[in-house]
Amino acid sequence: MEKIAQIEQQNPEPAYHSFYPASYKDPKSGSAQSSINGSTEKESRLNQDDISSATSDLKRPEYMYLPCHYFDFMAGTSTGGLIAMMLGRLRMTVGHCIEEYISLGGKVFGKPRRLNARSNPFSNRGKYDCDNVEKVVEKVTGLYNPSIQTELWDKVPLKSPEKLCKTMVVATNEDGRKPYIFRSYDIGNPPKSKRHHNPGPAHEYFLSTIAKATSAAPGYFDPLLLHGITFLDGGLVANNPTVEAYNEVSWQQGNKAPALVLSIGTGEKEKRTLKTLEKHMKHWKHFISYEINYRIAESQSADDDMTDERDDGKVQYERLTVTLDFGLGWMKLDEWKRRPQATKPVDASRDTQGRYMRQSEYFRQKKSKHHDTVRFLEARTKLYLNQQSVQKQLERLAGFLVKRRRLRSKTPLWNHFATGDKWRCPKNDHCPGSPFDTWEGLLAHFAKSHSHSRIPDARDCVRRY
Repeated sequence: MEKIAQIEQQNPEPAYHSFYPASYKDPKSGSAQSSINGSTEKESRLNQDDISSATSDLKRPEYMYLPCHYFDFMAGTSTGGLIAMMLGRLRMTVGHCIEEYISLGGKVFGKPRRLNARSNPFSNRGKYDCDNVEKVVEKVTGLYNPSIQTELWDKVPLKSPEKLCKTMVVATNEDGRKPYIFRSYDIGNPPKSKRHHNPGPAHEYFLSTIAKATSAAPGYFDPLLLHGITFLDGGLVANNPTVEAYNEVSWQQGNKAPALVLSIGTGEKEKRTLKTLEKHMKHWKHFISYEINYRIAESQSADDDMTDERDDGKVQYERLTVTLDFGLGWMKLDEWKRRPQATKPVDASRDTQGRYMRQSEYFRQKKSKHHDTVRFLEARTKLYLNQQSVQKQLERLAGFLVKRRRLRSKTPLWNHFATGDKWRCPKNDHCPGSPFDTWEGLLAHFAKSHSHSRIPDARDCVRRY
């Protein structure tokens, strides 16, 4: 978001937050206020002057520019599914998302069960308690629930208003090992094809339930049985869900490709075998290597397919993922080691390990008492991002996204897209079309149905999201 902030603030009409020209709205539900046409209601509303003169965290771009204002659609699998729900459905900032994800990692992966399928071949329990995932996600939804219309504050359904940023989360349907897509939006019946999965109305399952479904990695978490369907980790069939998301959006737009597809990975991995495990489980040797390498190859295959679409001139496609030579490829799915004193920001320029990291080097460092999983991830990711070629790619992406946001902000629908607020008819809440997505829509209704009445004050008509 740093590149986006630079471009937004250097514009002749600077924007110090992504709600502009509406007023900034704190993503944390406890202080959320409604806004209309850039005006404020009271207390926690902030205008451009407040933010430009601030010296606190308000000026940090990761807290001022929301990804859901720059993208129409977010999709993810497993860990990516959790992030998609936080950034897309909960409309969180990147800064808040990172904070909560670190907290989630400690509360889930920091507490393995003593007797589990990965430590005892006679146990079928997951290594970690999936109920912890549910509790942590409910805590996050309670803090960042974007809508006061929700009946249960910490139980937010995936379904969201039609014209806000849409969210798609992929899980695996154990029956036939095929993708199952949880959606925040309705989708009609596309032509019968392997490219489309379980169309229908938006899912009203709680985010905490969907989190358990998309992250149910065999051996790590127990499968989730939901309405007769057993769900497993979405990475088993769509480790990189970019193609699924591309097909979904294209179908919704009448077979028209999206303007931009940005794929963000968790780091390249090298094809390998588990020699120790294979030594003691000879009958499973080929299956183990196949499963590991299939998931690695599947991610690369999705990238190759989208690259072909880009090369054919069908779509603007970009991929960001830490490359193999930065050492993230050897990390385990559940790796988690924290040092209590590791609180200072990471300075990637002081990382003395160089660029390339071999497997033996990583394992040696991991055993060190000074190793911290989060700081290692942050340092190596910053080294990747600081490359000149990646910096140019980020600048190109930021320029495109800012241009699109600013064009949208000039439309009547912007206030609804940015805040979720609507406008109700003050004469009758049950008037046809009420609540309206735009102020102009309400005025047109008022002129047609209540022409003899005084035009209402806009603030009296806001229906807060």
